[in-house]
Amino acid sequence: MKYTPFIAAMLFFCTVHAQEYNKVKIGFTLGYLNRDQPFTASLEGGYRINDKMLIGYRTEFAAASDHNIKSKSLFYQIYFSGFTKKFRPFVSLGVGQYTPSTDMAGGCGMPQANRNVNIEKKIGAFSRIGFDLGHFSLMVDANFVAKSKSILESNLSPTDGAYHTPYVQYLSNSYVTLKLGFYFGGGKKKVKAEKINP
Repeated sequence: MKYTPFIAAMLFFCTVHAQEYNKVKIGFTLGYLNRDQPFTASLEGGYRINDKMLIGYRTEFAAASDHNIKSKSLFYQIYFSGFTKKFRPFVSLGVGQYTPSTDMAGGCGMPQANRNVNIEKKIGAFSRIGFDLGHFSLMVDANFVAKSKSILESNLSPTDGAYHTPYVQYLSNSYVTLKLGFYFGGGKKKVKAEKINP
């Protein structure tokens, strides 16, 4: 057949470039923020283009002292070569939408004294450096996002001495977090032993 050399070449290429790691990776992380009352949590999924490249999706919740930030991002991750099969350093770049929210900000220390409305959503980016160790990951994410414009309204009665007219307030969205993660799938493929007949 005239296509036999072409098919043989494709089979050879696929064999040479066979992946050692499973393609789909799903996990979660918990992180420490560089703010008061720090906390982050995220769910992530990824698909390995090959053993050294991965495209993924991250949805994250970051809780700070004055407001919360929710984000949904796509990212691209590259693994460094020359290390052991279990220890795999990587770097990532991602872009996504960041949505801040708050139920209270200031206000004489009284719960629900103020509220932020008409809060802007922002497009931002993040960079990441870290490593996989088996099914665990340790990483640092740096999120770079412009501040969101909002209107701070008072929930108090206009007759209250602490009442104020609405004014513009900007909410910070950039943050750095140290994260520990665990994931399912994406690990090294198990090699099935072939039975050799005598």
